[in-house]
Amino acid sequence: MPAESHTMMDGKVHVYRRENSRFWQCAVYLGGRNHRTTTGHDRLVLALDFAEEWYLERYADERLRRRGVAVPSTEERSEAYANAVDSHPAKTRKAGKAATGPTFSPAEYKRLYEATRERAKNPKNERWRGECEQFHDYVLFMANTGLRPDEASRLQFRDVTIVMDDATDERILEIEVRGKRGVGYCKSMAGAVTPFTRLRKRNARGPNDLIFGKVQRELLNAVLEELDLKKDREGNLRTAYSLRHTYICMRLMEGADIYQIAKNCRTSVEMIEKFYASHIKNTLDAAAINVRKKPKARKTPSAPEALANA
Repeated sequence: MPAESHTMMDGKVHVYRRENSRFWQCAVYLGGRNHRTTTGHDRLVLALDFAEEWYLERYADERLRRRGVAVPSTEERSEAYANAVDSHPAKTRKAGKAATGPTFSPAEYKRLYEATRERAKNPKNERWRGECEQFHDYVLFMANTGLRPDEASRLQFRDVTIVMDDATDERILEIEVRGKRGVGYCKSMAGAVTPFTRLRKRNARGPNDLIFGKVQRELLNAVLEELDLKKDREGNLRTAYSLRHTYICMRLMEGADIYQIAKNCRTSVEMIEKFYASHIKNTLDAAAINVRKKPKARKTPSAPEALANA
């Protein structure tokens, strides 16, 4: 029996962990049979994020089977396949106790990128200069785009375009994000342009080249340990995923529209409301909430009216 379990997607998906395992599992009943897999995560918030995508893939597969369409391989999944997934209405998650993924506060994030910048300028070993420069730009890129680590690992230079955004009058990145569910889209913060320009100058040999490839976990862990930032105040371990969580939280704290954040991060409003609820309080505008109607001023009668009522 599971030692701990939660449900999501209106009770359709079960996320559970057995007593003898550190990793969360997920299961769903579709097409007359049970589907199960490991999430590969020991953090609940990451496991639930994985389970959401996994469930939507299984749902899309089943929908295609019912229509008599051959289920494509992972490599063949197209935008049309992704649309089949996205047509499934988002349901409110009903997980028991929600746990927000560990983030960096604005001050902690500043310490992190200042430390990675210093390493890029003055590596501890000259042989590591390239890796340190790459990692510094990775931190800036991730915190200004909100991409998942696996999405960033698949990213090629042809997937990113520098554009002038009419709404903000700033240069930003338009990114075609290629994940398990097909192609999604992201518009970056202006802060992603400079690191991307450096990455392109440093690494690009052709449009099909990977921008990052494998995540530099060892270097990330080393920097976090040095800064005493490996764990948040609740003792949760920070990973590359924490940069995505930080992006979402910072956008919420800046008052960005939650629907637009969800769309830009290829997730749901319900997911953000549930797992970032503690940060949404910072977006509430007390001046707009605590509006009071001014009492109507007593009308002072004009002189003719006063004489008539005398």
